[in-house]
Amino acid sequence: MRDNNIPALAVAIIRDGKVVNITGFGKQNRKTHIAIDNETMFQIGSLTKMFTGIVVKHLVDEGKLVLDARIVSYLPETISSQAAQTLQHITIQDLIHHRSGIPGWALNNGRIDGDSMLGGYSEMQLLAGLDNIQLKFPPGSKLAYSNSGYAILGYICERVSGQSYAQLVTKYISQPYDLNNTKVSLNKAQQQRVATPYRKDNRAIATQPWEMGKITPAGGLFSNIEDLSRLMLAQLSAYKNTKNNSDLFLTELTNDFYGENTTYGYGLVKRVLPKSIDYSHGGDLDGFASNYRFSPEANVGLILLTSSGGKWTRELESAMFEQLLKQAI
Repeated sequence: MRDNNIPALAVAIIRDGKVVNITGFGKQNRKTHIAIDNETMFQIGSLTKMFTGIVVKHLVDEGKLVLDARIVSYLPETISSQAAQTLQHITIQDLIHHRSGIPGWALNNGRIDGDSMLGGYSEMQLLAGLDNIQLKFPPGSKLAYSNSGYAILGYICERVSGQSYAQLVTKYISQPYDLNNTKVSLNKAQQQRVATPYRKDNRAIATQPWEMGKITPAGGLFSNIEDLSRLMLAQLSAYKNTKNNSDLFLTELTNDFYGENTTYGYGLVKRVLPKSIDYSHGGDLDGFASNYRFSPEANVGLILLTSSGGKWTRELESAMFEQLLKQAI
């Protein structure tokens, strides 16, 4: 943290299926000097996609979504003929596995790289953004990580369920797993516990949490280290259950990701290593960043939350997780 001028870092370590260390380092804000603790709130960035995957899995199980159905069948009839033609061959599963051909940021959100996204993103803006999408490749033919794809996926979840994304996360995840601080919108007490994010290109400059609106399913959730630890324990248990019928088991269906030993499920990356298999996702919002990684075979897990992102978080995750595996195997 000293080497990278990091203002805040929350860490949870799981060994033998138990949280053995949950610690906050640094300050909630450089000016107030309030110390980070287990309840400090962070925005978790693209780790949100794992939550969106859980929501999708529920809606598939309930028959409200069909994996091989074309997404245009779930979109309003008012979308333009141009958008309908562009999107006509994309399926729900293509969106889940980043194989839709939709570029990463194709919805014209107007954000300048390095700045927070503010002002939200409305349904009208999302539907207008569909008119301008140009696919990078034919759907299903290859992979390209797409935040816009997950935003569209979350919007479809809202349409088929009749509930907002915030309500779906509460119904399927926050309530069942007692994640009281994992939310789209925070109450006043939670807002006061949010760590101030700092730009990763200049960590002396404070920025703001993102206001993502309809793009939230791609990366806008808030949570804290306690909630995510509780969820990871439940997920470890789900992955050790040979029946694999839990809503937290997200990699029954996967597609190639980055490399032949790495695949992608419902918002969760699966890595097949020489001595173990692990599952992970991370997020980076040019301010907040998160890392979430666990191995059912070794019965270990690691969570990192910080208020200034960058490649240092991935390097730290890799080094720490390697040590956890060495100690466990």
